[in-house]
This record gives sequence, structure tokens and C-alpha cells, in this order.
Amino acid sequence: MANDPLYQLSASDQDGFHTGMLYWLLSTPLEVAHPLTEISRSLSGSIVERDWLGLDLFVDHDMGSHKLGVVNSLHTIPSREKLEKLGRVRYLTRTMVISLILPATELPAPWRHVPYDELLQPLQETADNLRRLGSHEYEADLLDRYVDLLRKLIYLRDHHPLSIGPYDAVVLDPGETRRLKAARLLPLVEKIRLSRFAERVEQKQGVRVDVDFSSPQGSVQYSAPSNSGHLFGWKYQAGRIHLMAAFDCSDADRWRGRSSQKEEFARSNFSEFFDFTTIPKENHELFDNARERHWQSKEPNISYAYRKVPRGMTHEELAEICAALSYYVERYSDLH
Repeated sequence: MANDPLYQLSASDQDGFHTGMLYWLLSTPLEVAHPLTEISRSLSGSIVERDWLGLDLFVDHDMGSHKLGVVNSLHTIPSREKLEKLGRVRYLTRTMVISLILPATELPAPWRHVPYDELLQPLQETADNLRRLGSHEYEADLLDRYVDLLRKLIYLRDHHPLSIGPYDAVVLDPGETRRLKAARLLPLVEKIRLSRFAERVEQKQGVRVDVDFSSPQGSVQYSAPSNSGHLFGWKYQAGRIHLMAAFDCSDADRWRGRSSQKEEFARSNFSEFFDFTTIPKENHELFDNARERHWQSKEPNISYAYRKVPRGMTHEELAEICAALSYYVERYSDLH
């Protein structure tokens, strides 16, 4: 991947690059992209727009016919709330998310997920159609290279050695981090590893966790509502474990812009919840590697404290910790 010129050309705007390839194929007057209708008949529309009302692609079959909205993303799947909002765009009759990384949870209706894997055969057939035209060797060669790039990305997702083992370290060592960053692969590999880690946590605790790929680092979290209208939970993100509370979920905006008041409210009412050293489980280094508590906040109504994951801790060890934190969160929420 580091030596693939097509990947390096895509790295500065990967979502835009992959969307641009689909846009070119769908809007070409050569009528060679009909294999894409194997994915959806709506991909044969006569009008194709980019960046249309928040959608990466809009494909229109003209008046009275199907109108397809597409979100195309390598590894940053929009949140459920954003997809629900996009799904309400006027005129749409069909919607799909195309991505390399698989969604951790089911997409909200009526969204359909299409993994990059399903693009391989239709795109290869399209490249063959271009070559058969006789005067479009350049376009056919370019599409062949693009299909090869997709195959490499899929292989990286499924077989990268740092993403498949429970005893791999959670935090990459500095040398590996530098190597991946130099190859412009670090964000993608980190998202792949995060998705595998979420699967392991769910196996440990037997309940679903929330995985958010909408941010650059991505996150895994679990939360439980309390009787008092607050939400307590934990989150893993970018080498840190957070204990967090969202206050007054039914009226969250009352806390907007009041970070110091949030900190005082958390300190006065729920200070014990944010104390990692009181969590009933093996005394992992994670729980006591920082004695001084640093309060953080996030708009509109979230307060949290965090601990850094020690270098060398494995995914298996961290999954055990997260399972213990889930039990801790549930018990605390039941009592408050």
C-alpha cells in the first residue's frame, strides 16, 4: 500500500477519491457501467450529482422513478442520527452506505449497507467492457488498478497482523505507528483494530456496545440510564478509557456552555463514580496509574475522567477491564 501510487493519490481525501471513481463510472456516456446494477438497479440513473444535500452521490432516474442517495466512506461510517437525517431528504426512494469497514450495528431503516467487497466483480466487468470498446485502454487500465486497490484494502481489513489477535498490544509501539503514518495507513488500521476490539468486548460481556466511526479515531462505549435521568458509561478512544456521565438527558441543553458548573455538579454528586481505584476487579495498572483526577467535559452535558491505557496491555486484558466497567456502570446506574 505504501508503494501503490493510486492509494497514495487517494490518501489525502479517501472518501472523495472513491466517490469520484463511482461518479465517473455512473456519469460516463459510454454505457459500460451496467454491471453496477447487480448491486442496485438504481445505479443506472440518467442524472448523477455529487455532494447533494449532504449525500456523496445522488442518482436520479428522472421524474416518477427511483432516486438513490449514497453515502460512500472508506472507514468513517456516519452516526445513526446523521443517517436518519439524510434519509429524510425529499424525493429519495432508496438509500445505501458503501464502506470498507462493516457497520458495528444495523443501519437505521431504510439504509442498506454495501461493503466494498460487492463492488469488485461489477467493477472488473466494467473494466472488461471498456477494454472491449477498443479505444479506451487507458480508462480500462485505470479501472483495473482501482479494482486491485480495493482488493488490497479488503485484504488489509481482513488479514492485517495487528488487527486479528487478542494478545496484540492495544497501543501500537512507536516504530509501528511511525511506519503506518509514513505509509498514510494509520487511521485506517486503527479503525480496523477498533472494530475487532469491539467484537471481543461484546464476546466478554454478552451485550452490545456502541461503536462510533464518525470521528477520526473512532470509539467504543457502553452506557446505562439511571433513575435520576442521567446516563453513566465508559468509552475507549485513542488509547484512553473514559468514565463519563451525561446529565439531564431529557434537557441536555441546559448544560451547554457551562463546563465549570458541570464539573462542580459531577464532583459534588457523583465523585465516587469517576474513581477508577474503587472498581471491583483485579487491580489493573489502568485503574491507578494517575492519582490526580483531571475533569473534562464535552458539549452539551457530558463530564468525564480518563486513564491512559498502559503500553503493552493486550486487547484481551482491556476487554476484561471493559466488561468489568460495564458491570460497574450498570450497578451504579441502578443505585442512582
